[in-house]
Amino acid sequence: MNISTAKNGCERLCPLNQVFEIGQTVKTTGTGLEGDKFDKNKKVSKPGIVLDCYDFFVLVQLQHSKKCFFYNQLEIITKKEYQDMIIKKQRNPIKVLHHGAH
Repeated sequence: MNISTAKNGCERLCPLNQVFEIGQTVKTTGTGLEGDKFDKNKKVSKPGIVLDCYDFFVLVQLQHSKKCFFYNQLEIITKKEYQDMIIKKQRNPIKVLHHGAH
């Protein structure tokens, strides 16, 4: 199967008419092609940068990993929004659950 990429500078147009370019800042609105360890009903939004575009999916660099997403699972954001999301994630680390009465 031949999968075309956007490495030659081409842009890809998704069905929702969003144009994704390599290096563009996006946020995720879905869990991606592979199932995450998160609850499927929970909406997880993460900032990322487009690394490559394929026929049916986009490769995105997240803060600690790379992951593929369908075109309709990404939303274009500004670089300022991207920076704000990164800063917010660093300020709110994962909270440890404490057992006992509250």
